[in-house]
Amino acid sequence: MKKYVVSLLSLVMLLYFSAAAQTAEWTWVVFINADNNLEGAGLDDLNEMEIAGSTDQVNIVVLLDRARGYSYDEGNWTGTRLFYVQKDPNMKKINSTLLKDYGELDMGDWRVLAKVFKDVVAQYPAKRYAVVLWNHGSGWKKKDNPLLKGISYDDQSGNHIKSWELHEFGAELVKIAGKKIDLFGMDACLMGMLEVAYELKDYADYLVYSEQTEPWDGWPHDDILTKLVENPTISTRDLAAFMAKAFVDSYNYGSQGHEPDVTQSAIDLSKIDALADELDEVAKDVINLEDKKELLRTMKYSPNFYYTDYKDLGTLLKRMDKFVDTDKALEAYKAAVVAAHTNSTRLKVTGMSIWVPKYASYLMDKYGKLQFSQDHLWDDMLADLFSKRLAE
Repeated sequence: MKKYVVSLLSLVMLLYFSAAAQTAEWTWVVFINADNNLEGAGLDDLNEMEIAGSTDQVNIVVLLDRARGYSYDEGNWTGTRLFYVQKDPNMKKINSTLLKDYGELDMGDWRVLAKVFKDVVAQYPAKRYAVVLWNHGSGWKKKDNPLLKGISYDDQSGNHIKSWELHEFGAELVKIAGKKIDLFGMDACLMGMLEVAYELKDYADYLVYSEQTEPWDGWPHDDILTKLVENPTISTRDLAAFMAKAFVDSYNYGSQGHEPDVTQSAIDLSKIDALADELDEVAKDVINLEDKKELLRTMKYSPNFYYTDYKDLGTLLKRMDKFVDTDKALEAYKAAVVAAHTNSTRLKVTGMSIWVPKYASYLMDKYGKLQFSQDHLWDDMLADLFSKRLAE
């Protein structure tokens, strides 16, 4: 009987350690929504990832949705396919393993992406998870449309992930993974906002994204993933900081060539609550000011990005300090920003942007749908400024 118990215990331990050995350090999931005019870039980026390739410690998994009529490469297949990225330095052809052909999927629906993530986690469990959204982005809104906007535009469905849906997506990812997502990335334009970070603050540890528009080639996935496969035990913080710098370096005559005015930031999401609380104190002080005209003028003409109402938050707080005390908010802001890089000689880049419209905007009611607006006072401050009609 004792021998049987010992043998059974040995078998259990063997199975446990075998399972542990199969659990990689990372599973890196990239949702390439190329069901739009970025189809060719999506294929190129999958090829870039193959330069690094998966290892026993890093699983690189890509969901790729193609469009019609933009690229005829790779047999011109359409629909949505899941790939396990294999190492292959040949950029002429995709040689990754096809895991599943889903047919046509709506990658503008976060629920669809969550279901695929569940499939990936079941097949490739890991100690740490990265989730990257790859597509067009527009922060929390789109300038030429009164509807609230976000990321992952799917031309076939006409759908996209609204910024206020990101917290629902994040919550579902955490439920599936059984833990916070270690790193969330957005290979897309203009997503580098406090409002966007706030949606994900409870569901991921670090966030990497851009305050400005991104060039066609997007992230240098080969540079980033090569770093990861060579050092899979790198801390998530250090990896996020490396990614921000690698992006900018790649456009300074690096792997992506040369493009001016690129930006990339890494954010510690555990610090976002403290920052939002300090911004509440700034907002209260602004609301209590008797004469707001000069302050509003300063805010309106603070440095911006592609959309003139997306203001660099660090620079804005420094300029507002002339009228209200922003010292504590700046401290909290610096604590939240792990890294902020640009190759621009004209853009002011400190890590995150925030919305400051030039006039009493029709978008105020839409802005109120964001978690940041629901929980904090920035929108109340803007409404107060507009109610005085100071921007006219």
